[in-house]
Amino acid sequence: MGLAIQKIKEIEMPETHAICSPSSYDRWHKCPASAKINATAIQEPSYPATEGTVIHEVAETDLKELIKGVSLEDYWLDRTVNKYGIDVVVTQDLIDCAKFYVAYCNDRTKELQATRLIEEQLELTELHEAIWGTADCLLIADKKIDNLIEVIDFKSGSWPVTMPSNQLKIYGLMALSRYGDEDTKVLMTIVQPRIRGNKSKINSYQMNAEELVDWGYQDLKKAAELCFEDPPVFKAGDWCRFCSFKNDCDKFQQLELRSKL
Repeated sequence: MGLAIQKIKEIEMPETHAICSPSSYDRWHKCPASAKINATAIQEPSYPATEGTVIHEVAETDLKELIKGVSLEDYWLDRTVNKYGIDVVVTQDLIDCAKFYVAYCNDRTKELQATRLIEEQLELTELHEAIWGTADCLLIADKKIDNLIEVIDFKSGSWPVTMPSNQLKIYGLMALSRYGDEDTKVLMTIVQPRIRGNKSKINSYQMNAEELVDWGYQDLKKAAELCFEDPPVFKAGDWCRFCSFKNDCDKFQQLELRSKL
């Protein structure tokens, strides 16, 4: 691990990617050394990830009212979007996926009479400066309705996401820190229109402020601090699946399950 440790020591805080990103928590809290390496790695774009980015953009044009007087189909259908050198043709399936998410956000905004924030960048500097990210949608309910913040994460893939989601707990804690108080409840919702099988396309999990803050200080803060220890700790497991460094990692090469990841 000598070369890997030296590489980590040379890494400075990236400006565009959080070292302790919410989406990668399930990896870096198991393998602290993976945080810095993956935050600065040049990732080869995949078609599914690029398609997901395009679907988010389709939804965003509606939620932010960037297009008016025309439907999503009129604006987007059959358009070819180039992202990261990959062409994605916007099909009706992609538009339907975006519209399902948009409809949920609109319905919940009305129910809660909420202030809605789209693609809101959040941070958690009171726990660690390396923890920050961008939430797909935040709904801050009118307190006459409820003292509630709903964090909505849009997943365009088909692989089911387990709830409660640690990624959403981090976003929930960030949103609570900025917009809530000690009595605020945080509802974390995953909207996944193309989920495989007969599973629900909408899954939610709620925590109160005390529960989230306790988890933040007892688990999240400690995990983030371990990512900056010297020397960093490498640990291999099924969380290596999406690690950009796994093929050069001695711990991963010793892992019996590596052929399946």
